[in-house]
Amino acid sequence: MKQEDKKKKPKEKKTILQSIREWIEIIIMAFVLAMFIRTFTIELFRIPSGSMIPTLIGARIARVDIDDDGDKDLVVRTGVGYEVFEREGEHYINVYPVSSLPIDKQFQVRENLHWEKDMILVNKSAYWFHPPKRGDIIIFRVPKPEFQPEKPIYIKRVVGLPGEKVEINNSHLFINGKRVTDPPVFKYLKYTNSFGFRQTVVPEGQVYVFGDNSPISADSRKWGGVPLENIKGKAFFRYYPFSRMKFLK
Repeated sequence: MKQEDKKKKPKEKKTILQSIREWIEIIIMAFVLAMFIRTFTIELFRIPSGSMIPTLIGARIARVDIDDDGDKDLVVRTGVGYEVFEREGEHYINVYPVSSLPIDKQFQVRENLHWEKDMILVNKSAYWFHPPKRGDIIIFRVPKPEFQPEKPIYIKRVVGLPGEKVEINNSHLFINGKRVTDPPVFKYLKYTNSFGFRQTVVPEGQVYVFGDNSPISADSRKWGGVPLENIKGKAFFRYYPFSRMKFLK
């Protein structure tokens, strides 16, 4: 039985205009997808200050073994001197200002001093179906008493939930009269009663937030709670510097 040879039609060559149109369509689709992701799910955020040190860094720092115990401590350059975060293993257990370091340590600090600004990912859909939890690191629109056009967004850690009594006692966080140790980060964070802060009850519809670097952080101790509607998302991953990539907690 004879089979008729099927003649293949030659493929039509794309014109330059067709190729350009296809590339434009791909670029537009990629742009729309990126805008959707940025608007509704994930946003990149650069740490603007030192208020969340040692968890997140946005300052001029050096990593030097100040107490000669084998661990590199974190030294932060401030306007009035140095702030030392004493490291033990994976945690920073002590924070203290140092007006004059020993000469050899001053030299090491100067040699290692550099700007470091962490870059993180923020989940903007994190609170669509449930409210923030204690310990969450959030970014939010600054409440009206503190708002400045040049700094409209802050990043802090949630410490108090609606209706809870928040207080600082012996440098530790207390909620409803009990010291907070969960999540474990609160075992190591130390707080100060700056701005004349006293125990206070978090209003309904708000959360209280503190910076991890308590001595230099302007937070709920100064201007009160953050309305839930001001929260833009939850910080969940540090992607830069690459050497310190990790999920945040």
